Amino acid sequence: MKLLMQIELFLCGLEVQNLIIQADPNTFEMWKLKFGLKELTEDIKKKITSFNILRLPNAVKLYKDLNTLAKEAEANKDNENHNAHQTRNDQAETPLIDLNSDPH
Repeated sequence: MKLLMQIELFLCGLEVQNLIIQADPNTFEMWKLKFGLKELTEDIKKKITSFNILRLPNAVKLYKDLNTLAKEAEANKDNENHNAHQTRNDQAETPLIDLNSDPH
């Protein structure tokens, strides 16, 4: 699952808006539950009708909105940067203990 997340983040970097796959109808639930894909919306169906796409027989078209993923990844990155900065500040404020001194 981490591999798919990295692929999605890479695609976000390329400014890909939607990941669209074709899947066997029997695997729809797996794609939906494990990977967050959904059935195509009418809006996306209209957009891709002009695209030259290989159509597999009996396949279900699924998609994932990578715009949302990109926004979440950016928010997480900002949060991680803030937490790392805060950790450095906390460490700077922590008094150092001299281990060589006599405890009494």
